[in-house]
Amino acid sequence: MKNWFKNVKIRTQLMAAFLFVTAITLLVLITAIISVQSLVETNEQLNDSVIVPLESVRESALLMETVKTEGRNLILFDGASDRETNAQRIIEDVNQIKQDMILFGETIAKEEAWSYYDTLMASLDEYLILMDEYRVILSKDLTVPSNYNQAVNYIDNELAPVSTLAIECMTTLNRIRLGLGDELVTAAATGSNQALSYMIAFSIVGIVLSILLGIFMSMLISRPILKGVEVMSRAAKGDFNARLPQDYGAEMGQLYDAFNALVDYNRLNLVTLTDSSSTIRASAQNMLTISTVMADNSRGLNEQTSFVSSTIEEFSAGMMQSSSALSTASTHISAVASSIEEINATIG
Repeated sequence: MKNWFKNVKIRTQLMAAFLFVTAITLLVLITAIISVQSLVETNEQLNDSVIVPLESVRESALLMETVKTEGRNLILFDGASDRETNAQRIIEDVNQIKQDMILFGETIAKEEAWSYYDTLMASLDEYLILMDEYRVILSKDLTVPSNYNQAVNYIDNELAPVSTLAIECMTTLNRIRLGLGDELVTAAATGSNQALSYMIAFSIVGIVLSILLGIFMSMLISRPILKGVEVMSRAAKGDFNARLPQDYGAEMGQLYDAFNALVDYNRLNLVTLTDSSSTIRASAQNMLTISTVMADNSRGLNEQTSFVSSTIEEFSAGMMQSSSALSTASTHISAVASSIEEINATIG
């Protein structure tokens, strides 16, 4: 932990670079998330405000067409009870259409749609009122031509225009809602393109800044390394006075301090080695002098030895001559002794 805080300089620089790149990445990611969220919201709005209401209006329009047709077909039933039953079912269908249109009204977002919506609701209410009057007519005996003609005329002059107006209003609301859908789709496409443009711009800026930051960090880290290489090259060539800056900080500072200590150690060893070399050189000189003296003494000793050897040889030769003379003298003495013995013998 101590070394970590001691070497915090380069770590801080690298951490700052990492945080910067992370910030750019997060910015792009946040932009993408916002874009996706906006698209999701637009799709939800498109579904809630356009697709579902359009389906409701379409189904209501189809049901209104069915109501319009079945209202005319009521006069074809023979029994009054059957006509009453089917008329009641038609009224329930119209009430269902009315309920669906009430829900549709909660999704209206354009002012121009309100007039058509109000007209549609009014026509549905009017159609329900007219159906009550139509049920009274249907309760009569339709086999009577006058009653039958009254029912047909009521359908053509009263019910048909109201149902036609309701269908036209639904068709117009459909058209308006489709226009809203086109607007939402266009807005979603515009938002998506804008978000994509932001993402591309942020990405380009992030890439450029990351490259510049990488160049700056590489220069920041390589500069002390190149400085160290230069000074170390000088030291390798024998310049032991070369030194790197002290108190540089971080791991590079430790390397610089270690290199300076190594150079100091080598310089001290070089001085010691130089002194030792001088001492050895002086000792060698002394030994050379002693060797010269010893050689001179040896030469004199050799001469004296040669003289003694010659004297000994001469002494040996004299001794050999003396030995030979003594041997001759001994021979002579022996001869004299023999002569004396012979003389003694003769005398005796």
